[in-house]
Amino acid sequence: MLDLINLNKEQKRAVNHEAGPVLIVAGAGTGKTMVITYRIASLIEKGLAKPEEILALTFTDKAAGEMEERIDRLLPYGYVDLWVSTFHSFCERILKNHSLDIGLPADFKLLDQTASWLLVRQNIDKFELNYYKPLGNPTKFVHALVSHFSRCKDQAISPENYLKYSRGVRGEDKSRVVEIAGAYKKYQELLLEKGFLDFGDLINYCLELFLKRPLILKKYRKQFKYILVDEFQDTNWVQYELVKLLAGPKNNLMVCADDDQCLPGDSKIDFFEEGKITSKKIKNISAGDKVLTAVGKGHIGVASVDNVFANNKKARMVAAGTENGYSINVTDNHKMFCCVPRTARQDYHYVYLMFRKNLGWRIGITDDLILRLRLERSADKILAIRAFNSDTEARYCE
Repeated sequence: MLDLINLNKEQKRAVNHEAGPVLIVAGAGTGKTMVITYRIASLIEKGLAKPEEILALTFTDKAAGEMEERIDRLLPYGYVDLWVSTFHSFCERILKNHSLDIGLPADFKLLDQTASWLLVRQNIDKFELNYYKPLGNPTKFVHALVSHFSRCKDQAISPENYLKYSRGVRGEDKSRVVEIAGAYKKYQELLLEKGFLDFGDLINYCLELFLKRPLILKKYRKQFKYILVDEFQDTNWVQYELVKLLAGPKNNLMVCADDDQCLPGDSKIDFFEEGKITSKKIKNISAGDKVLTAVGKGHIGVASVDNVFANNKKARMVAAGTENGYSINVTDNHKMFCCVPRTARQDYHYVYLMFRKNLGWRIGITDDLILRLRLERSADKILAIRAFNSDTEARYCE
């Protein structure tokens, strides 16, 4: 029998909840992921669902692997067919099974952002560009265009919808917007022509599959009796729509979110108004405002404020500053997006700390922090301490 002795009253209540939607809001280190793993094990143990009838989604392969390992330790031997994965891996699995139902090649290949950039660069002459193809440097804006296409897919904006929108634009920006819309359409045509999908396509085509093929949607709704999502605050619009569609109509959905990602009321944030970017203090936000927001992978999106409310909260504040004089005050658990330059272009050398359970901490140096983060997947924590302009300085600090 599943031992819940290490769980508190609220955690036990969430684990034992049987039907209907549940929202768990708590800070880092409070056991949100533990609740999800115990709930999955509890549902299986009680006979409420088989392993293949539970879908658990998170945002990184490492987090999905750790969740599956935790569940495996809680259950007796012999339980397989767990659907624990990232959003992208889940959608890829669905599309591999049903690609022909939506007109995709059965052997499609995935492109990361670098491969997408190369695809556009190698076919730049097929894009009808003027504003975004300067004579002196025809590929100058390729990275910006690919990033923009990815942001569109995060919001489920298709090339056709973008083209339709561009035709309604008025004023001096019309030709530029029409050019971007045309480039987006050409980019998507190139992907399909060569049998490629990018990561944004996975979720969009999966959502489109469920919307256009109700029998397939019915099949997976029937299969997944319970759906659980970790780090729900990180979902973008298309991921939210996918979960909402798949969970209905019974809505046996549990989501965990971290609300301790706050900025003080006097912090200024950017808004998009009448085609221009302006700023105002958080405490002056109104319903209907269009806020510029980070949506992951270094991308910026525009979100509409639906509701405004205020809470008094005690939290430790941390001030982060830069050499250029910029600073921001955040809670100690605030998640901030940042750019880590690749040393091939920037020549930075980093000192970092790595922690792993049962082994403790160790210190190291690297000239490529991105690569180091990928190689050290077994680490529980990696902290970049400082960046230097030379290997000698980094080794001295180490």
